[in-house]
Amino acid sequence: MEKDTILTTILKEIIEGKDLLGISLGLFNNLKESLPLNRLGVAITSDDGHFFLSKINISDSGIQLKEGYRAPVHNSSLLKVIRSGQPRIIASLKDYLKNKPGSISTRLIVKEGMQSSMTVPLIANNKTIGILFFSSRQEGAFNQDHVKLVTQFSHILSISLEKALLIEKLEKTQYSLDIAMTQNEGLSEELSRLSETGSKKDLLPNYTWAEWQQKIIAQTLSLTKGRIYGEKGAAKLLDLPPTTLQSKMKKLGVSKHTDI
Repeated sequence: MEKDTILTTILKEIIEGKDLLGISLGLFNNLKESLPLNRLGVAITSDDGHFFLSKINISDSGIQLKEGYRAPVHNSSLLKVIRSGQPRIIASLKDYLKNKPGSISTRLIVKEGMQSSMTVPLIANNKTIGILFFSSRQEGAFNQDHVKLVTQFSHILSISLEKALLIEKLEKTQYSLDIAMTQNEGLSEELSRLSETGSKKDLLPNYTWAEWQQKIIAQTLSLTKGRIYGEKGAAKLLDLPPTTLQSKMKKLGVSKHTDI
């Protein structure tokens, strides 16, 4: 497929507002004719910046490295790729694994039958949005011509990924807001019902919704001894991203040691 045709197809998918999976499937199918491509993967950085998260995995064979796989940022070789802003070619994944036996992601990719890879940072507005992985069952499959080809589209891919992720986050935020509003309405109805009975009226403080949130967050932080992050953190217990919880704490005036 000609470069202009690939570019036109990608732009069309962006304009049509396809989601991240749709864009990735389009890339996989369109680029297979120009690249020795057997697998395409997309990873993003977690909200707290501590992990790389596998987001999309498309392959013409069985997948071992699946969505949700996470790897720490601090000891990842991907940091060099991000900092350099340049694509990286690994001619032999088996040799790479021998030198880095602790790389679980490489081990899983090799288990899938992949022999070589090309990694491309996706950058928009001077910020790394994600990482694109091309893998092949052929050893030494990728070269500088392939790098030049993908680099010509990388900025457009970065914009499309940024857009897709933004839409996904907005949808999740709207879903959370809908749940919160439903819970709030249910809570208000319950408080109203209990108040009307008279017998329990004095047992329930007349808190506003913001005050209820303050109390819930403060009590949760008390249970976690101020811990926000991690499996035993308040964010996990409240089913919120840590950054969202911290934003709510700041807005509501709740500190790690607030006593409400």
